[in-house]
Amino acid sequence: MSSPLPTGDRMDLDNLPDYWQVLSGELRDVERLPPLNTHRLLSARAFDESQVAGPRTYMAVTRYLNVARDNHEALLALLEHRGATLWAPWSLLRPTFEAAFYATWILDPEQGKERRVRGLRCEVRDFRERRNHRAAFKILPELRDAIDEAERREGATSLRTYKDEAAKLGVDFDGVQQARSAEPPATPQSEAPVVRPSDGEASATGFPGSAWRPPCRTAWRRGLMG
Repeated sequence: MSSPLPTGDRMDLDNLPDYWQVLSGELRDVERLPPLNTHRLLSARAFDESQVAGPRTYMAVTRYLNVARDNHEALLALLEHRGATLWAPWSLLRPTFEAAFYATWILDPEQGKERRVRGLRCEVRDFRERRNHRAAFKILPELRDAIDEAERREGATSLRTYKDEAAKLGVDFDGVQQARSAEPPATPQSEAPVVRPSDGEASATGFPGSAWRPPCRTAWRRGLMG
């Protein structure tokens, strides 16, 4: 099989490497933060995790951020060592953006209850997706009974826990488990983050484009990383 349509041309990434450098610095700063166990008394995360659905919320956000970072760094390695091929970069870009947006969406509300509701919604969404994936294999007779048993077991454990947490949060579980409830809402055009900076505009990071904020910034504000 031949290489996927090499052209020999050099791709112009414009200012993307500058953004990637800023993001790399942000992630290094996160890694240098002190441990949470001795610096969390008044953090938003401490309050959230002491209440219903709090621990699962921050476990999900940590997972999403790790997924985004892993795929982003894999993309950089791909571009450096193989180049911008037709298909592979998009397979890495989609999970990077999707996971980062979910992490930001969960942590964005000022109210802790809303953050925990969103964390629960994402957890239930993942649960439903796993169940739908397994259900596709029920067409195989030798797997049907095992899948049915797994679903009954989950219904008595995980699903019951999700319903109990929704009730304690004062939200309707039917709304929680709807796929559209877990989707990050579209950002109005007037509130869309600036992706391309204007010349001469300085940000708090020292990089042009003050409206641009890496996803991990919201995580810092909520006391996520340490």
